[in-house]
Amino acid sequence: MLLYVLIAVVFFSLLRYFFFETYLVSQTSMEKTLLDGDKVLVYKNATIERNKVFVFENEGGTYIKRCMGLPGDTLQIKDGMVFINGRPLATPGTVLASGRKKFFSGEPDFDIQILHYYNKSWTKANFGPLIIPGKAMVVPTDGENTKVYDQIMLQELPVDSSGTILPLPVENKYYSFKNDYYFFLGDNRPVSEDSRVFGPISREKIIGRACGIIYSRSDWKRVFKHIE
Repeated sequence: MLLYVLIAVVFFSLLRYFFFETYLVSQTSMEKTLLDGDKVLVYKNATIERNKVFVFENEGGTYIKRCMGLPGDTLQIKDGMVFINGRPLATPGTVLASGRKKFFSGEPDFDIQILHYYNKSWTKANFGPLIIPGKAMVVPTDGENTKVYDQIMLQELPVDSSGTILPLPVENKYYSFKNDYYFFLGDNRPVSEDSRVFGPISREKIIGRACGIIYSRSDWKRVFKHIE
């Protein structure tokens, strides 16, 4: 009997290590798709697809958001509506965004971060257009590009033995990205801290896709619910 228990423990440990992870939602940025207290199953080997929900690491924290833009996409937000390559992107009915301008006001902290990181005319409701970097994509290192892509460039630049980031050589007029990047938004977009604030996320930081709810502190009927 003990042998079977040990085998089961090893099997599920390996399954979790290589294929699955769990994530506890502790925020409101994904309401009403996901609620505070929901525990979700994350599939690590999932293909990254537009409009699917993923868990990723960023700046020492773990986030869960919806992937809206893929490498090479041109993303723009107009009055809360997302456009990809000039076409509006349909989203599930649980997403709070389109046509709700009043929800995007009164949040100066978010506005300040967006203005500093990107361009002084961009807000949470009206953002872009932004070309999402892909591996080997080349951009000039001067002018407007320094406002849009400098934080990503800083992540990719080499560091010395002391951990100090080494600057681009002065003669480098162009920069070629080393990774693919993805643009994420929370479904509760008026209050979500997402790629509008901290920028696109590199592939290596993405843990996996959130497949379903395995526990809910809010409503037991949500258990085993597939995440759209």
